[in-house]
Amino acid sequence: MTPRLHLAAVCALWLTVSLPAWAGGFEPLYDFGSNPGRLWTSVYAPSKASAPATLIIALHGCLQSGRIYGLESGWSDLADRFGWVILLPEQPFTNNWLECFNWFDPTKAKHGGDEVVSIRQMITAAPANRSG
Repeated sequence: MTPRLHLAAVCALWLTVSLPAWAGGFEPLYDFGSNPGRLWTSVYAPSKASAPATLIIALHGCLQSGRIYGLESGWSDLADRFGWVILLPEQPFTNNWLECFNWFDPTKAKHGGDEVVSIRQMITAAPANRSG
């Protein structure tokens, strides 16, 4: 399989698998700050969140999306069961072609690094941390 054909097959599989995850309560969170790490994120919020809401931050592995990880790992089931809000930061392929978080790059992973700041901004903007 040529690299281009392989990439097309992976993209087609990703689209096929990720569509049901959107329908299951995963919502994108767009406006969460300046986002210096250029990350994406989605939130899974059950119909009845615990009070006060518990926020779980779940980071996917390489070649995964946040939504698929949240669904296949069972985080969404646990959120429904216990009333947790799940924040799923996502590394887009435009940052890392394997969609890995750049924990190995000191400029990205250090305190105050791009990806760390983006995830902190997501936490601040997450529904579990909003009043009202």
